[in-house]
Amino acid sequence: MKKALPFLLVGLLALFVVLVQLYFPKPINWLETFEKKDKNPYGDFILHDFLKDLFPGKKIEVKDRTFYEVLDYFDYTQQEYNTVTNTVNDYTNDTITTYENIEGNDSLYSSVDSIGTILDTVQQEDEELQNSKIIPDIKTELSTSDSSLKNYVVINSSFSPGESDVNALLKFVQDGNCAFVAASEITGVFADTLNIVTRNGFYEENFSAKDLKSGPKKDSIYLTLLNTNLKTYGKKYWYRDGTVSSYFSSVDTANTLVLGKNSAGKINFIRIQYGAGIFLISSTPLAFTNYNMMLANNADYIAASLSYLPVRDTYWDEYYKAYREADTNSLRFIESQPPLYWAYYLSVCAAFIYIVFESKRRQRIIPVVEPPRNSTVEFVSTIGQLYFQNGNHKDIAAKKIYYFLEYIRTNFYLNTNEFDKEFIEKVAERSGIDKTKVSQLFALIQHFQKANGASQADLLELNKRLEEFRKESTA
Repeated sequence: MKKALPFLLVGLLALFVVLVQLYFPKPINWLETFEKKDKNPYGDFILHDFLKDLFPGKKIEVKDRTFYEVLDYFDYTQQEYNTVTNTVNDYTNDTITTYENIEGNDSLYSSVDSIGTILDTVQQEDEELQNSKIIPDIKTELSTSDSSLKNYVVINSSFSPGESDVNALLKFVQDGNCAFVAASEITGVFADTLNIVTRNGFYEENFSAKDLKSGPKKDSIYLTLLNTNLKTYGKKYWYRDGTVSSYFSSVDTANTLVLGKNSAGKINFIRIQYGAGIFLISSTPLAFTNYNMMLANNADYIAASLSYLPVRDTYWDEYYKAYREADTNSLRFIESQPPLYWAYYLSVCAAFIYIVFESKRRQRIIPVVEPPRNSTVEFVSTIGQLYFQNGNHKDIAAKKIYYFLEYIRTNFYLNTNEFDKEFIEKVAERSGIDKTKVSQLFALIQHFQKANGASQADLLELNKRLEEFRKESTA
């Protein structure tokens, strides 16, 4: 019992640790995953489930591949892309004006009364630009009858796909489809093509949950939508400081309509007409996560933002995620870190060596037990030497004769009581030995049987004849 006590204590301790791990509250995961399956604060489980209500009767398909793979625009070459881009650039050369450093130009939004009108022409002169407004126009007709047209929803903290993927997405929208992209950092070919620049803003800290219900606070930020035709017009949707502070510092005013801004007056939601389709781009992806959708009435903001998308079958992106499954593979992460990589493989090698050399069952050395020796020959030799030393040649001869006759009976099946002529002939016939030799051998045997004694020479002669018979016999 004493020997088993340590093992019992270790087992109880292990059971205690397991129970603590099972019932102890798990820490909240604050990673910005934006994945449909994640119910953590910054996952998109609620939003993905909400899409079937926004697009009733339509399929919501999850796509975990690149745009290039999903959209099947494999024949969309760079030459075609350049042709489309040059055509758009030629068309907008005289009207495009890019906002550089919008964040310092408050006069761009000085007149709220002009919201709801359409900006037809943007002049390059600074004086006229300050009096104009970038406003939403939601009256552009989008086909909803064509079942081949789709929506594509992409939400992540950053968005910078490769050139081939961007080309596929541009062609997808140009053909009349719609894409909704929410990312706080938009860079690369996509941002360059659409002439947009994002920037992060920073606000004060110490934000409390009460601010979401009690109104504007200096340590919080709100978002608002500018479309007067929506019920959400004029409403402020409050968020924790730092979560929705990204905005667009530069947009292409020729093709861009502003749909929303934040409490600092910065643009955070835009609509870009591209070919027969549109891009809806938000710089505040965290506004579309589980945590923020559950705050106050912020779900209305999400519904209104996504209402710009026509009711169609919709693709939900799971590829352009910071923590998608392919990247969270533990072995992949280990391989990306050289110290962990070497530690992992050294551990594997050490385990292999241990298995090879230490996995055998250990026990005390088993002593070698010699098998019993066959001492029959030695015994016979010893007995023979005793007879020989005593000089009792007659007795030895009698025993030799006895065993020889037993040999005849066993192998030739003959009666050895009488050594007559018939007996001699049968022995010679069955043994294959000359009849004369057989007759002489049995004559010698009869001599020893009748004699009162025997000399050493006679015994040796008898033994010689008996051995020769055995060797020459065919039995």
